[in-house]
Amino acid sequence: MKKQTIQVALIEYTAGEHTANVLGCKEYVIENNRIPKELVKSFVKNREIKTERIFGKLTTILEYELQNGFIGIESTSCVDEKNYSEEIGTKILMEKLEEKIWFGLGFALGMAQGK
Repeated sequence: MKKQTIQVALIEYTAGEHTANVLGCKEYVIENNRIPKELVKSFVKNREIKTERIFGKLTTILEYELQNGFIGIESTSCVDEKNYSEEIGTKILMEKLEEKIWFGLGFALGMAQGK
């Protein structure tokens, strides 16, 4: 079983100078070039799901915070209110969020391999 470590560092550069400060670093272990779903899910620190009426349509809204402090919002609506389900909307929104995280981790993994 091949194990790799991705190190993610937060670096602050000073404009006009040739100095950088490392503000933090975290390591993640990846086995066999696969990013496990559990790792993806662990990046979500907080989430809030709510239903609001936006432009007359029932809309499921996901507000989230990731472990790195990044915050974001996703939303989904239905065409026919009779078909509205907050449960289905939540499932769709969490899949969208996890796909974004997966993309970022895949990018980092590729960079760690020098590809």
